[in-house]
Amino acid sequence: QNSNANADAMTALLGSDVLLTKDGERPTSEVLAGKVTLLYFSAHWCPPCRGFTPKLAELYNTMKASGRDDFEFIFVSSDRDQEAFDEYHAEMPWLALPVENRKAKAALSSMFDVSGIPSLVVVDAEGNTINKSARGPAGSADAAETFPWHPKPMEDISEGVECNGFDINEKAAIVVLSDGMADTAAVRAELLGVAEDIAAKGKEAEDKEPEFICFFASSSEGPVGQVRKLTKQPATAGTDPTLIILDIPDNGGYYVSPATEVNAGTIRSFVEAYRAGSLERQQMGR
Repeated sequence: QNSNANADAMTALLGSDVLLTKDGERPTSEVLAGKVTLLYFSAHWCPPCRGFTPKLAELYNTMKASGRDDFEFIFVSSDRDQEAFDEYHAEMPWLALPVENRKAKAALSSMFDVSGIPSLVVVDAEGNTINKSARGPAGSADAAETFPWHPKPMEDISEGVECNGFDINEKAAIVVLSDGMADTAAVRAELLGVAEDIAAKGKEAEDKEPEFICFFASSSEGPVGQVRKLTKQPATAGTDPTLIILDIPDNGGYYVSPATEVNAGTIRSFVEAYRAGSLERQQMGR
């Protein structure tokens, strides 16, 4: 009974009674029964998608080869015609939402706030969201072992700009630029305590969303250089950490703490001052 109810929930969530498998159309309830599902919003005309798809296919094949049968991936296409869809889906080892079901695709994009592609969303067997911003974890070295990628309260910004189901374009972010430090363990532990509190309060909030997402920087790789540039920080990291609040949703605002020692106390004080509106707002450069 329960697995039937779960399967019906997935049919309702996807807005389609059938999914396209490599052997033709099959009932959604049958192919997704009891499975965690990744929705892959993508399109053949999108160069970043075409670069990402082979990596995702490798991950999927690795996970299936390990004997796991508790998950499935579904291609949710933004292709403009059947031919482009068919050509692109042929490169993928997983299922697809039929491309002609535009209404279902539009509803899913709206439901999960998909504004750009590629986007990856993970839902459980009942259709509850596990992670609606899963591109980062999907690209990590331990992706196969850590799937279904439950959101973490704190992430390494040198590896990506997604944290706790959001990215820095959607949420204000507390960022500790610790990339010049010989040992980041202590600063990470202090920030993690604050990040866990923020995540816990977010779960109890009316909208179930965290007030901030939280990042440290283990190295100067990835987006770290861009963050330094946008917030007018020295291009080369010093040995002291820098505490910043990035408020990109507020038209690219940011705030830099004068604190040279970053610990739970200085982070919390900085956040309180931000909430009170007593910090000097600065505008991101280009």
